[in-house]
Amino acid sequence: DRFRRFQEDYHKLPERDDYFAMLNKAVMYLMLGFLYKHIISYCLGGILLPLLENKALMVGGYFNKETILVMYVYGLNLFFDFAGYSMFAIGISYLLGIRTSENFNMPFLSASLKDFWNRWHMSLSSWFRDYVFMRLVHLLIKHKTFKNQNVTLDVAYL
Repeated sequence: DRFRRFQEDYHKLPERDDYFAMLNKAVMYLMLGFLYKHIISYCLGGILLPLLENKALMVGGYFNKETILVMYVYGLNLFFDFAGYSMFAIGISYLLGIRTSENFNMPFLSASLKDFWNRWHMSLSSWFRDYVFMRLVHLLIKHKTFKNQNVTLDVAYL
């Protein structure tokens, strides 16, 4: 499915008005990618995180507010760094006339861990589901590794 969509966009030239709309989106994605990667991520990971890490090391211990703050700032830094690169890739694909889906959907605004995972790196999650998990389950059922389909699903969920 993913390759078919890519191939259709690759072989089909967009109409003039559609391409101008895509150029507008491309510039927006490239600017957001620059903001995320080179400004926000740099401020979090290059400036704030080392200061917080030193403070957390001076306080000592594992469970204190400084250590928890380091964990959250590191997570945000990782998000903005990776989302910035993803936005660069999406922007370049729009410049080339190829529509690409977004990779993140505001994961830090999710209500649960499952929702967080579904919003974080969505293309990798769907790739694992389609090409690893479903094929593994199909293989286990086909070769009757487990006689019962429920047992197969229980093992696959591990």
